[in-house]
Amino acid sequence: MTFVYEDPVLEHRDQVCERLTRFSTTRNGPWFIIGDFNEITCHNEKEGGRQRPNSSFLPFKQILNDCGMLEFPFTGDMLSWVGKREGGTTVRWRLDREKQHNINSAKLVEELKEKVEGLYADDNATTEEIAAGLKELSDALKAEEMFWKQKSRVFWLREGDKNTKIFHALTKQRRARNKITQLLDANGNLVEDEEGLVAIATSYFRQFFESSIPEDIEEALSEVPTTMTGSMNESLTAPVSEWEVKLALFAMHPDKAPGPDGMTALFYQKFWDTVKEDLTLMVNNFLFDGTMVNGLNDTNICLIPKTNKPNDMAQFRPISVCNVSYKIVSKRINANTRQEIKDVLGIHNDGGMGKYLGIPEDISGSKCKLFAFLKDNLMHRVNGWTGRWLSKRGKELMIKSILLALLTYVMSTFLLPLEICENLASAIAQFWWSSNPPNRGIHWAKWEKVCLPKEEGGIGFRLIHEFNLALLAKQLWRLVQYPDSLVARVLRGIYYRMTSPLGAIFSSSPSYVWTSIYAARKLLLLGIRQKIHSGYEVKVWEDLWIPTTPARPATPVAPVMHPNMRVSDLINQESKE
Repeated sequence: MTFVYEDPVLEHRDQVCERLTRFSTTRNGPWFIIGDFNEITCHNEKEGGRQRPNSSFLPFKQILNDCGMLEFPFTGDMLSWVGKREGGTTVRWRLDREKQHNINSAKLVEELKEKVEGLYADDNATTEEIAAGLKELSDALKAEEMFWKQKSRVFWLREGDKNTKIFHALTKQRRARNKITQLLDANGNLVEDEEGLVAIATSYFRQFFESSIPEDIEEALSEVPTTMTGSMNESLTAPVSEWEVKLALFAMHPDKAPGPDGMTALFYQKFWDTVKEDLTLMVNNFLFDGTMVNGLNDTNICLIPKTNKPNDMAQFRPISVCNVSYKIVSKRINANTRQEIKDVLGIHNDGGMGKYLGIPEDISGSKCKLFAFLKDNLMHRVNGWTGRWLSKRGKELMIKSILLALLTYVMSTFLLPLEICENLASAIAQFWWSSNPPNRGIHWAKWEKVCLPKEEGGIGFRLIHEFNLALLAKQLWRLVQYPDSLVARVLRGIYYRMTSPLGAIFSSSPSYVWTSIYAARKLLLLGIRQKIHSGYEVKVWEDLWIPTTPARPATPVAPVMHPNMRVSDLINQESKE
């Protein structure tokens, strides 16, 4: 229980608000707050005096929302404070209030903890009773964690952090960031009341989605040439199979936000054997009969802020949150069908001068400036509230599953400058050692030691530059293993026509892709050697065939008389020795 007396001086209230917010993110059990808050949440909590603007209520309401507080029931007159203003006007306020924390299953968890402790203390308790009590407690803890995990929208943390503190913090952060408190109307006036906000949003989207009721559609389409053949049309309009519906369903993330029906993809995936026939029938009825279940295409439009504290509708990115069954219908056109349409319509290039799969399409100019976005993406991840509530185990999972994964795809294609690698390693190390990102913590060991394997006393993190070379070495090895692939044939025609990728000589003015792949040549040669077989293709003095670590060619003890000698020349063809 917490007793509160809010400072009557407005300038001093931030300290109390900050402490309450901090308490809310660190508490684990039920929380009850009572006292004089010296503030109200709406006009109904005041009688007499001047009317306050709606915006003046927002800070206090935001604090209550961030702390996850609920109004506690009361009886009697809620206007507990009475005072006089100049001119004899009587003013009545609701300054005293009680709040309780929305603990979900936290109360049940505490009760079960007490029950388990009582069973351990009871000499007459059986092993089966204790085991049953522990199972109940475990189920309640999992339910509490799952509840807050779903509300926090965290998808990267698979095993949890052994507590729900991070989920509490992220949920409150999302609520505070996504709440729309004010918008500018068409005349540039600031609107803060809920009805006005709804009117502005409705008017904005009506401009985009309301039909203008066009006429003479057939006349306009008559000028469009027909390019779809009968066989193509039959393929596109063929009945949807149960397998296609399953592919579309299981391609969805199971925990993404549900549509208006409240059902996530996880429900349909888990009970696929039960719902598969109904789903397939529903999709085919829609595609061929034009029939649709009422509410199937109902959609929630969620507005994601593009900037901090947006106040204009153009500063929001709308996302349609559809029902899962409707998403399955919309995914009817699969990748093969899209490719067929592209071929028919003559679409050969989807790219531009932006990014493709997260990689810049134009890689000319300074490479440090080009790949600076990697550090920005990394810092965006580590400088939020997420890292403040993670244990060391949680940070380890985040670094290995999220932060390094952000870099993997780019590092599989390009060699990052050493400056970029050092900046990325520094950002990850700061996140690991700091207890309050983005503040710097004490680095208790060299980062190279932390990156050692666990069996050697490290944590198992990867050194960025070495990891980059390893990924590029994998690409070079693929050129060796698959010489007939498209990329191997293109690179062979330019850089190593008469030899293998490992025997290529560095050419002048190569592309940055080949420069990056070629940089991993030395690393790859440290771990491979030439297979002998018959020995006709292995040069004694040049190829790496001696099984040492690393492999090496034969070392002459006298001047080489036959530079092109093959290993087959050293083999007795009769005894094969």
